[in-house]
Order: sequence, then structure tokens, then C-alpha cells
Amino acid sequence: MVSNEAYSELKKRKTGAQSFSDVILESIGKGKAKTVKELVDRFGGILKGDTEYDKLMPEVKKMWAEWDKKLQEQLEEESA
Repeated sequence: MVSNEAYSELKKRKTGAQSFSDVILESIGKGKAKTVKELVDRFGGILKGDTEYDKLMPEVKKMWAEWDKKLQEQLEEESA
């Protein structure tokens, strides 16, 4: 059972041939590949405040930036 508010929202999002189940699955992203940003936005704050996490994250961010820079350079070389 869902609340009247939730049911109203589902009705707004539902298109003609689409079922309510489809709308719900679409809303929660079922079957959709998750991006790193989506995962971080949803779960990234779970470990904040953990001392090991807090020590590790600056290094991870630095390594990610270096990797991203190398990838961008490689893509530029391939497209030239």
C-alpha cells in the first residue's frame, strides 16, 4: 500500500502504456548502470568521520585527478 501522495506522484509520472511497476523501477534506477557520481551522491557520506576514510580520501582524489588527466591527454592524442 502506498500513500495518497506517493500514488499521485506515480500517476503524474506514468505514461499511457507504462505500468506503475515500470514507473517505480524507473524511479529507483533498476536495470540502469550506476555512475560513480550517482553512487558517491547516494552512499559517499556513509564513511565520513571515519579516521581511515578521512586519511585515505585526499590521496584517492589526487590519484583520480592524475588518472583523469592522463585519460584526457590520451583521448586528445587519439582524436588528433
